[in-house]
Amino acid sequence: MDFETQFRRYYRAIYRFAYRIVQNEEDARDITQETFGKLLETMRQERTPENVRAWLYRVAANGSYNLVERTGRRAELRAQQFETPAGTRDPADQMERLEQTQRMWNSIEALNHKDQTMLMLYHDGFSYREMAEVLEINPNSVGKILARAVEKVRIQMNEESR
Repeated sequence: MDFETQFRRYYRAIYRFAYRIVQNEEDARDITQETFGKLLETMRQERTPENVRAWLYRVAANGSYNLVERTGRRAELRAQQFETPAGTRDPADQMERLEQTQRMWNSIEALNHKDQTMLMLYHDGFSYREMAEVLEINPNSVGKILARAVEKVRIQMNEESR
């Protein structure tokens, strides 16, 4: 397939994936553009990846996590996301929901990048084989790693709720 077809097929998904990691529209757009720039360069060198979708997610994940580590902006942006909206009908219910969501995100952010990526890919409907390809791991390990990541989030959320 040609570059334009790949771009049209995967641009939005890669942007959403990057945005979930970096929590900033401009940064997510930049990472998405860089990801597709790398694909174009790779295709021009006649080295098109066997599974373009998995390759794009791997490149976007690496770029996104590198940006987060380099800038440290993610936690600051995440805090803004949990401000109580004006006009809430029941502030106590809204606050409880916001606190639970914050605990969940804190728990996910406490995971290593591989586990975070695994959860996002699972959420996006990737098969175990595709997750293994994105993360460059043995496909037989995916179920175990995914189960451990979910358990880590559950334990962390329980600890934070005390």
